[in-house]
Amino acid sequence: MEKDISYEEFEEFIERYFLQSVKEMKDYNDEQNDVESVDQYKSTIDEGMMDNVSQIIDGIDDRKIEKIIL
Repeated sequence: MEKDISYEEFEEFIERYFLQSVKEMKDYNDEQNDVESVDQYKSTIDEGMMDNVSQIIDGIDDRKIEKIIL
């Protein structure tokens, strides 16, 4: 099966998206005069990203999946 996206491309996308989210969160924290540790950034953003992924997967039309598996 030919892949539309390789694992490496997926990994690079996740990293870029995560780092972009860190920047956005830092900008927000700076406005609020808030300081967080690296672990806090990772935990907060990871949770948000996983929620987003779950919502995206839940929103995939079942017919698209059936087209692949049936």
